[in-house]
Amino acid sequence: MGKTGDDAEKYQAMIWVAPYAHVFICAYGQALAIDGTHCMTQHGWRAIPLCVLNSLGNPIPIGIVWAPTENAASLTLLCRQIAIHCKDHGVDCPFKEERPKDSQDPRDLWKAADWIDPLKLESVDVLCFPPLRDFVKSVLDGIPDLQKIPAPDSRATFMSDGGPAFKSMAELFNIIHLLCKKHLAANSPITSSTDE
Repeated sequence: MGKTGDDAEKYQAMIWVAPYAHVFICAYGQALAIDGTHCMTQHGWRAIPLCVLNSLGNPIPIGIVWAPTENAASLTLLCRQIAIHCKDHGVDCPFKEERPKDSQDPRDLWKAADWIDPLKLESVDVLCFPPLRDFVKSVLDGIPDLQKIPAPDSRATFMSDGGPAFKSMAELFNIIHLLCKKHLAANSPITSSTDE
């Protein structure tokens, strides 16, 4: 990553893209995982591998960024380099900068929907998940209309520890961002423990 300003003599990040990245993006590019390590160099830099998850859930690294911190600029550079690599090999990549927002996050639809207390219902259609209301209504009317089933969300999904750099990366590339189960469990009041 380029040298800038007062830090003109300092590198901001180093990127490695696997020569086989396009093969695994093509096969498993819908499920990704990313997280940073600590103190991987004598200068305290972090290694932040981006992995695809195969059908067994095993992570396969397709690129790594080494940087002093988990920051959006270095992660974005990694994703852009992977996108260039995939484009050079004729493979569609989830890291297209201008990715159209072709679908909404279902959690946003629930927030946007007019929520009505189910105990005060007068109509069945307000209880259903908003994109499915027309289809469910057709089923309840006795004439199921399969054309009213919404298309599934086709965006890639990636898991991380929930750091702000990862959230920024997900928003930039319109990718669904989830917490990994380890960090999700650690933040849960039911499964977390203070006896460490």
